[in-house]
Amino acid sequence: MYPLLSPTAAGAILRAMRKARGMTQEELGRRLGVSKGRISAIERDPSGVALAQILALVAELGARLVLDDRRVVRENTTDWEW
Repeated sequence: MYPLLSPTAAGAILRAMRKARGMTQEELGRRLGVSKGRISAIERDPSGVALAQILALVAELGARLVLDDRRVVRENTTDWEW
């Protein structure tokens, strides 16, 4: 698992995943129907990218995005503790 602590970190993780799969930006872009330049921009700074596009990119890389809820449920109640 790769913890996402910033948009820049997310872009670096996406780039590393793409490269680990032996894919070029051009190939990934073609699979997603976007330009090589768009893939490059996402890898540099994904902060302005729609979540739907991030999810499509992650899926195309054969990965998944997981949100880990760090809140703890109190025993015998539905109240959440932060």
